[in-house]
Amino acid sequence: MLKHQSGFTLYEALLAIVVGTIAFTLGMRLYYTMKLQSDMKQVQANVDSIFQGMLAFYQANCYGTSAVPGALNPVSNPSVNYSVNIQTALTLPNNLILVPSIVVPGSGTNGYIAQFNEYTRNKLVCTSGTNAIGAGSVNCTSSKPVGIVVSWIAQVSIQTGSAALASQYKSMLGADCTSSAAGSVVLECKAGSPGPYVVWEKNPSDILQKAASTYWQTTPAVKSFTQMYTTDPITILTTGYQLANQYYLCGN
Repeated sequence: MLKHQSGFTLYEALLAIVVGTIAFTLGMRLYYTMKLQSDMKQVQANVDSIFQGMLAFYQANCYGTSAVPGALNPVSNPSVNYSVNIQTALTLPNNLILVPSIVVPGSGTNGYIAQFNEYTRNKLVCTSGTNAIGAGSVNCTSSKPVGIVVSWIAQVSIQTGSAALASQYKSMLGADCTSSAAGSVVLECKAGSPGPYVVWEKNPSDILQKAASTYWQTTPAVKSFTQMYTTDPITILTTGYQLANQYYLCGN
Protein backbone atom coordinates (compact mmCIF):
# COMPACT_ATOMS: atom_id res chain seq x y z
CA MET A 1 0.00 0.00 0.00
CA LEU A 2 1.26 3.44 -0.97
CA LYS A 3 1.56 6.15 1.72
CA HIS A 4 0.54 9.76 0.85
CA GLN A 5 2.90 12.42 2.23
CA SER A 6 1.41 15.78 3.30
CA GLY A 7 3.19 19.16 3.15
CA PHE A 8 4.12 22.06 0.80
CA THR A 9 6.01 21.57 -2.36
CA LEU A 10 8.83 23.96 -3.21
CA TYR A 11 6.60 25.61 -5.83
CA GLU A 12 3.82 26.20 -3.32
CA ALA A 13 6.28 27.67 -0.81
CA LEU A 14 7.71 30.07 -3.40
CA LEU A 15 4.20 31.08 -4.47
CA ALA A 16 3.27 31.83 -0.86
CA ILE A 17 6.40 33.95 -0.45
CA VAL A 18 5.65 35.91 -3.63
CA VAL A 19 2.03 36.56 -2.63
CA GLY A 20 3.11 37.59 0.88
CA THR A 21 5.75 39.94 -0.53
CA ILE A 22 3.25 41.60 -2.86
CA ALA A 23 0.72 42.03 -0.03
CA PHE A 24 3.42 43.48 2.24
CA THR A 25 4.62 45.90 -0.47
CA LEU A 26 1.10 47.13 -1.22
CA GLY A 27 0.39 47.50 2.50
CA MET A 28 3.56 49.52 3.10
CA ARG A 29 2.85 51.70 0.08
CA LEU A 30 -0.65 52.42 1.38
CA TYR A 31 0.76 53.13 4.86
CA TYR A 32 3.34 55.64 3.59
CA THR A 33 0.76 57.32 1.35
CA MET A 34 -1.62 57.78 4.27
CA LYS A 35 1.22 58.92 6.54
CA LEU A 36 2.37 61.47 3.94
CA GLN A 37 -1.14 62.86 3.66
CA SER A 38 -1.40 63.06 7.45
CA ASP A 39 1.98 64.79 7.69
CA MET A 40 0.98 67.26 4.99
CA LYS A 41 -2.17 68.21 6.89
CA GLN A 42 -0.17 68.58 10.11
CA VAL A 43 2.40 70.86 8.46
CA GLN A 44 -0.36 73.01 6.93
CA ALA A 45 -2.05 73.24 10.35
CA ASN A 46 1.25 74.24 11.96
CA VAL A 47 1.90 76.92 9.33
CA ASP A 48 -1.62 78.31 9.73
CA SER A 49 -1.22 78.39 13.51
CA ILE A 50 2.12 80.20 13.25
CA PHE A 51 0.52 82.79 10.97
CA GLN A 52 -2.20 83.40 13.56
CA GLY A 53 0.46 83.85 16.22
CA MET A 54 2.24 86.30 13.91
CA LEU A 55 -0.97 88.28 13.52
CA ALA A 56 -1.19 88.77 17.28
CA PHE A 57 2.48 89.81 17.29
CA TYR A 58 1.87 92.24 14.43
CA GLN A 59 -1.13 93.86 16.08
CA ALA A 60 0.87 94.42 19.26
CA ASN A 61 4.05 95.61 17.53
CA CYS A 62 3.14 97.37 14.27
CA TYR A 63 2.84 100.57 16.31
CA GLY A 64 3.10 99.76 20.00
CA THR A 65 2.10 102.56 22.36
CA SER A 66 2.92 106.24 22.58
CA ALA A 67 5.31 105.41 25.43
CA VAL A 68 6.86 102.20 24.09
CA PRO A 69 7.20 101.80 20.29
CA GLY A 70 6.50 98.31 18.96
CA ALA A 71 9.21 96.07 17.56
CA LEU A 72 7.96 96.73 14.00
CA ASN A 73 7.62 100.49 14.48
CA PRO A 74 10.24 102.38 12.39
CA VAL A 75 11.20 104.25 15.56
CA SER A 76 12.58 100.93 16.87
CA ASN A 77 14.75 100.60 13.75
CA PRO A 78 13.75 97.00 12.95
CA SER A 79 15.53 94.92 10.33
CA VAL A 80 13.76 94.81 6.96
CA ASN A 81 13.67 91.03 7.42
CA TYR A 82 12.59 90.77 11.04
CA SER A 83 13.01 87.27 12.51
CA VAL A 84 10.51 86.10 15.14
CA ASN A 85 11.26 83.42 17.72
CA ILE A 86 8.27 81.08 17.49
CA GLN A 87 8.71 79.64 20.99
CA THR A 88 9.19 82.89 22.91
CA ALA A 89 7.59 85.67 20.84
CA LEU A 90 4.45 84.06 19.45
CA THR A 91 1.31 83.03 21.26
CA LEU A 92 0.07 80.04 19.29
CA PRO A 93 -3.63 79.05 19.37
CA ASN A 94 -4.50 76.33 21.89
CA ASN A 95 -0.85 76.18 23.00
CA LEU A 96 -0.08 74.13 19.90
CA ILE A 97 3.10 72.11 20.16
CA LEU A 98 4.76 72.02 16.76
CA VAL A 99 5.60 68.59 15.48
CA PRO A 100 8.76 68.17 13.40
CA SER A 101 8.27 69.09 9.78
CA ILE A 102 7.99 66.30 7.24
CA VAL A 103 11.01 67.81 5.54
CA VAL A 104 14.59 68.02 6.74
CA PRO A 105 14.58 70.26 9.84
CA GLY A 106 16.57 73.45 9.51
CA SER A 107 17.01 76.42 11.81
CA GLY A 108 14.08 77.71 13.81
CA THR A 109 11.56 75.62 15.74
CA ASN A 110 11.48 72.04 14.43
CA GLY A 111 12.32 73.35 10.97
CA TYR A 112 9.82 76.25 10.96
CA ILE A 113 11.14 79.79 10.45
CA ALA A 114 8.99 82.89 11.03
CA GLN A 115 9.81 86.43 9.94
CA PHE A 116 8.26 89.73 8.83
CA ASN A 117 9.41 91.40 5.60
CA GLU A 118 9.16 95.19 5.36
CA TYR A 119 7.88 97.04 2.30
CA THR A 120 7.85 100.85 2.13
CA ARG A 121 6.57 103.39 -0.37
CA ASN A 122 5.94 107.11 -0.43
CA LYS A 123 2.40 108.30 0.10
CA LEU A 124 1.64 110.99 -2.48
CA VAL A 125 -1.01 113.70 -2.78
CA CYS A 126 -1.88 115.43 -6.01
CA THR A 127 -0.94 119.13 -6.09
CA SER A 128 -2.16 120.14 -9.55
CA GLY A 129 -4.20 118.88 -12.48
CA THR A 130 -7.66 119.14 -13.97
CA ASN A 131 -10.23 117.50 -11.70
CA ALA A 132 -7.39 115.70 -9.95
CA ILE A 133 -8.69 113.21 -7.41
CA GLY A 134 -5.47 111.60 -6.33
CA ALA A 135 -1.79 111.10 -7.01
CA GLY A 136 -2.56 108.08 -9.16
CA SER A 137 -5.17 109.83 -11.28
CA VAL A 138 -4.50 110.32 -14.99
CA ASN A 139 -5.58 113.93 -14.50
CA CYS A 140 -2.91 114.58 -11.87
CA THR A 141 0.00 116.51 -13.39
CA SER A 142 2.16 116.80 -10.28
CA SER A 143 2.27 115.38 -6.78
CA LYS A 144 4.33 115.47 -3.62
CA PRO A 145 5.11 113.01 -0.83
CA VAL A 146 3.40 113.48 2.52
CA GLY A 147 4.86 110.49 4.33
CA ILE A 148 5.99 106.88 4.14
CA VAL A 149 3.65 103.90 4.10
CA VAL A 150 5.17 100.98 6.02
CA SER A 151 3.80 97.49 5.33
CA TRP A 152 4.87 94.16 6.77
CA ILE A 153 4.31 90.77 5.14
CA ALA A 154 4.31 87.72 7.41
CA GLN A 155 6.41 84.82 6.15
CA VAL A 156 6.76 81.20 7.31
CA SER A 157 9.37 78.86 5.85
CA ILE A 158 10.46 75.24 6.25
CA GLN A 159 13.69 73.72 5.00
CA THR A 160 14.02 70.67 2.76
CA GLY A 161 17.05 68.72 1.64
CA SER A 162 17.27 70.26 -1.84
CA ALA A 163 15.74 72.78 -4.23
CA ALA A 164 14.15 69.92 -6.19
CA LEU A 165 12.51 68.52 -3.05
CA ALA A 166 11.33 72.00 -2.06
CA SER A 167 9.69 72.43 -5.46
CA GLN A 168 7.88 69.12 -5.01
CA TYR A 169 6.63 70.01 -1.53
CA LYS A 170 5.63 73.51 -2.67
CA SER A 171 3.02 72.03 -4.99
CA MET A 172 1.84 69.46 -2.46
CA LEU A 173 1.54 71.97 0.39
CA GLY A 174 0.16 74.91 -1.58
CA ALA A 175 3.07 77.19 -0.65
CA ASP A 176 3.80 80.49 -2.41
CA CYS A 177 7.38 79.87 -3.56
CA THR A 178 10.68 78.19 -2.86
CA SER A 179 13.60 80.26 -1.69
CA SER A 180 17.13 80.28 -0.31
CA ALA A 181 18.69 81.54 2.91
CA ALA A 182 20.55 84.80 3.39
CA GLY A 183 22.27 84.57 6.74
CA SER A 184 19.69 83.94 9.45
CA VAL A 185 16.66 84.81 7.29
CA VAL A 186 14.98 83.34 4.22
CA LEU A 187 14.67 85.52 1.13
CA GLU A 188 11.13 86.66 0.35
CA CYS A 189 9.34 85.37 -2.75
CA LYS A 190 9.86 88.60 -4.70
CA ALA A 191 13.62 87.99 -4.57
CA GLY A 192 13.14 85.13 -7.03
CA SER A 193 15.89 82.98 -5.56
CA PRO A 194 14.74 79.33 -5.65
CA GLY A 195 16.32 77.08 -3.05
CA PRO A 196 15.66 74.36 -0.45
CA TYR A 197 13.10 76.39 1.54
CA VAL A 198 9.32 76.14 1.09
CA VAL A 199 7.80 79.58 1.75
CA TRP A 200 4.34 80.95 2.59
CA GLU A 201 3.61 84.69 2.63
CA LYS A 202 0.51 86.44 3.98
CA ASN A 203 -0.63 89.99 4.53
CA PRO A 204 -1.66 90.37 8.19
CA SER A 205 -5.13 91.46 7.06
CA ASP A 206 -5.50 88.11 5.24
CA ILE A 207 -4.53 86.20 8.37
CA LEU A 208 -7.24 88.09 10.27
CA GLN A 209 -9.94 86.12 8.45
CA LYS A 210 -9.04 83.00 10.46
CA ALA A 211 -7.70 84.64 13.59
CA ALA A 212 -9.34 84.49 16.98
CA SER A 213 -7.55 87.60 18.26
CA THR A 214 -9.79 90.46 19.40
CA TYR A 215 -6.97 92.96 19.81
CA TRP A 216 -8.57 95.79 17.86
CA GLN A 217 -12.04 95.13 19.22
CA THR A 218 -10.92 95.04 22.86
CA THR A 219 -8.57 98.03 22.65
CA PRO A 220 -10.49 100.68 20.70
CA ALA A 221 -8.36 103.43 22.25
CA VAL A 222 -5.21 101.99 20.66
CA LYS A 223 -6.90 101.67 17.29
CA SER A 224 -8.27 105.21 17.52
CA PHE A 225 -4.87 106.61 18.46
CA THR A 226 -3.16 104.76 15.62
CA GLN A 227 -5.73 106.04 13.13
CA MET A 228 -5.21 109.60 14.34
CA TYR A 229 -1.45 109.16 14.17
CA THR A 230 -1.60 108.18 10.51
CA THR A 231 -3.96 110.95 9.40
CA ASP A 232 -2.50 113.60 7.07
CA PRO A 233 -1.71 116.70 9.12
CA ILE A 234 -3.58 119.68 7.69
CA THR A 235 -0.31 121.61 7.50
CA ILE A 236 1.04 119.11 4.96
CA LEU A 237 -2.00 119.37 2.72
CA THR A 238 -2.21 123.17 2.88
CA THR A 239 1.41 124.32 3.04
CA GLY A 240 3.28 121.39 1.49
CA TYR A 241 5.44 120.92 4.54
CA GLN A 242 6.39 117.27 5.04
CA LEU A 243 7.25 115.81 8.41
CA ALA A 244 10.35 113.63 8.04
CA ASN A 245 9.03 111.08 10.53
CA GLN A 246 5.45 110.88 9.26
CA TYR A 247 4.78 107.15 8.93
CA TYR A 248 1.59 105.33 7.98
CA LEU A 249 1.47 102.15 10.05
CA CYS A 250 -0.70 99.14 10.88
CA GLY A 251 -2.46 99.06 7.53
CA ASN A 252 -3.93 102.55 7.84
